[in-house]
Amino acid sequence: MGDSAAHISCPRCRKLCDAGGEFCIHCWAALSTAPVRWRHVYHAVNHVDAWLAKNTLELHGVAARIRDEHATRMMLHGHGNAVVEAAESDHLLAREVLRQVRGVRTDTEFLEWQELKHRRPARKILLGALALLAAAAAAVGGSMLVSAFAYEASESRPSQARR
Repeated sequence: MGDSAAHISCPRCRKLCDAGGEFCIHCWAALSTAPVRWRHVYHAVNHVDAWLAKNTLELHGVAARIRDEHATRMMLHGHGNAVVEAAESDHLLAREVLRQVRGVRTDTEFLEWQELKHRRPARKILLGALALLAAAAAAVGGSMLVSAFAYEASESRPSQARR
């Protein structure tokens, strides 16, 4: 019995399996010998959000996983930064599905948002320093004007006081 187009031989147990499946139905070994590269597509808020995103992707036919998928670890450590990953061949489709169906930020948008969030305090410090510098310049200019008017007023009074 040779290999047909619908069946392939399992690399571990050597039994025939359905060619469309990812795992052998006899020993659950992976049928694909090529390693899968995973790409981040979504940073979840909590573990429930991660599971919802993963299930949404799987419903749309995208191979997806959660980086730390062990539920106990996620719940005990309170991973608010759980990352949903998709196979590299499907990551563009995964980002579009998450954007369209769930309306969430994708990984690239998340990283851009983090960069802006970390850049914001520096911008606030710069604006605060400029405001402080403007206030100091206004105070020095105001004190110069007040002293000039006071000097002018003091020159005009002694002449009136002598009378």
